Amino acid sequence: IKLILSDTWANAEAVERLTAYLENIVEESKQAWKLASQEYVDNYRSTTYLKSYLPKKEVAEITKNNKRLAARVKSSKALHGRWLKIQTIWNDTKHPKN
Repeated sequence: IKLILSDTWANAEAVERLTAYLENIVEESKQAWKLASQEYVDNYRSTTYLKSYLPKKEVAEITKNNKRLAARVKSSKALHGRWLKIQTIWNDTKHPKN
């Protein structure tokens, strides 16, 4: 980042492209996080009461699916957080606070 900003005249196109890319990827990661969260809400099944009348194999499959959904939400949230940090570093470096 500092290398790109060391010569802003020569790297003006790179600065614009990186700024646009970061805005784009942050929005995409936010949408992916929202989509994973909505999928979790829609497809999560509680196993509290199912344990009494379903076979253990089916309960294990439901639990496995619930864990997969939760892991997807967690990883998409973490990825969004990383891209947001990179964008924040970029904006702070591009426009330093005096």
